[in-house]
This record gives sequence, structure tokens and C-alpha cells, in this order.
Amino acid sequence: MRVAALLRLDYAALPVVHVALLGAYAPCASAVARITSVHVITVNADAGASHVVDTLWLGDGHRLPFGDQSLVGAAVDAAHAALLTDVVRVVRPGGRVVAPAEVAVPLGCRELVRDDREWVGEVIAPTTVLRRGAPVG
Repeated sequence: MRVAALLRLDYAALPVVHVALLGAYAPCASAVARITSVHVITVNADAGASHVVDTLWLGDGHRLPFGDQSLVGAAVDAAHAALLTDVVRVVRPGGRVVAPAEVAVPLGCRELVRDDREWVGEVIAPTTVLRRGAPVG
């Protein structure tokens, strides 16, 4: 329930909503799928045999095979921290990202809250970024 609450999955009222749980967060997948209306995808972890969860395996250095802004949230463990930039790409603006407290919050994600275990961030909408004085984006 903690992961579902941190990812704010109670608001997900669209017909098909996807969330990714990476690594150590995967054991929560079946419970999250049962108590919410989201489609849960685990990445690089055995979530246990369940008809309500899909599992995906990535090698080192791979990107997440999801379209831009296609997920409502993701929980990322420390072992998968290198994927956080890609997680920000695949989580839609306003969607949540959860990661261990020792992992830095990536660019494109605004920290909402932090405790000694985890931080929760919200993906921000792409905005105009200044590069060499010219607006881009």
C-alpha cells in the first residue's frame, strides 16, 4: 500500500494506466495491481507468478522500452538508479517517481517529499530551457 500511495495511484482513472516497479520494488507488484486499477510492469525482478503483472528484463545500459510519457509512475531501486533519466522520459508530467533517499533526484523531476528511506518526486512538464541565451524546447 505504501508504494501505491507514494505513486498516487488512486487518482488513475483512465481506462488503461501503466506503472513500472524496478528491482526491489517488484515484490509489491501483485498487491499494487490488486488494490488499484493500474497495469503493473516489473523491470528486472521476479514479481512472482501473477496474471495481473507483466515482467520485463533489461540488460545493462538499455533504455526502458516505453513511449514518452506513457506511464503514470515508477518506483526505482538503487540498483537501477542509472535508469532514472529514462524513467523521467516515460512518466507523464504530474506522474510520480519513487526512489531510495540516497539516490539523487534527476533533472525533470521535482522532489515532493523525502524521509530516511525514500524520496517522492513529480515529473514536471517540459519547459523552456535557456542554452547560450536562446530558448529551446
